[in-house]
Amino acid sequence: MTTELFCTHIPEDATLIDILSAIEPFGKIVRIALSKKMNKEGDAVEYQSAFLTYDDPEVAKRLLEYGSNENKGKLVSEKLLSEKVIKILDEPVLILEKKTREELAQQNTKVDKRNLHLMYEGHITAENAVSMGVPPEEMAKRQKLFKDKQEKLIDTNFFFVPTRLCVMNVPDDIGTGRLRKIFAVAVNRYCRTHKKEEIVKEAAKNTVRITEVRQVPTQKGLFFIEFTRHDHALCALRQTNNNPDYFKDRRMIVEFAISSSFVLKDKKKKEIKKKEELTRKVEKKKQFVPVKYGFDTESEHSDEE
Repeated sequence: MTTELFCTHIPEDATLIDILSAIEPFGKIVRIALSKKMNKEGDAVEYQSAFLTYDDPEVAKRLLEYGSNENKGKLVSEKLLSEKVIKILDEPVLILEKKTREELAQQNTKVDKRNLHLMYEGHITAENAVSMGVPPEEMAKRQKLFKDKQEKLIDTNFFFVPTRLCVMNVPDDIGTGRLRKIFAVAVNRYCRTHKKEEIVKEAAKNTVRITEVRQVPTQKGLFFIEFTRHDHALCALRQTNNNPDYFKDRRMIVEFAISSSFVLKDKKKKEIKKKEELTRKVEKKKQFVPVKYGFDTESEHSDEE
């Protein structure tokens, strides 16, 4: 069974003989294939790479350990200071395991740290069947909210909070207690009617917990609801958004809340400060020595004797 390695950052002017002279001392190479990395203009070679095939896995393992682990991610100057470095034309190169196309595709998939995939949860348009019965002024309101949301997310400091819902269009006579009950029950209702969905299977295993229901006093009908789990928040959103069964004269607009990295940093600072203050209080309490009041009966008895 052969083992394949990948050697990269080979100098552009290195020949096949130069490459073999640096690598073959570690063991016999069955096959070598060169490729060139061109610059952005495509008119010059930036550096070369080589695919190396070995019959002996121990040779490949030795070369891999020698040429990659300690030097991966280091600067050129740091690599040259290392005892374990493979140089071609006095330039350090990097030896890695060859990855399959599937592994490379998975590696190149960007992690959605801002949760942008949640943007379309709760979004409806005039073409959707669920928009039937929604007054034109309500649809216009939804379209404006969606456009504002898109413009806000141009700033990379903003992101979706996967456990927090923004609830709008709530009647004036509905308070935080009533809304908490509506959304807690909504999760279970959605789970009962959508049992085949993967997210429902996971959500149904856990108890629904809402940690906060906050009303924004400066804006009518606006609330924020915080869940402990994303799957519960998602089920609640899908059950309550644009649902005519909750209130007679209106439908709630429910979407995932947007926050910013600045708010998150400020929140962490406050949490750290709170913990430090609590620690100081505990330490102060430990240092406090209670004073005993009263008479020492034993000493009084001894004086009488």
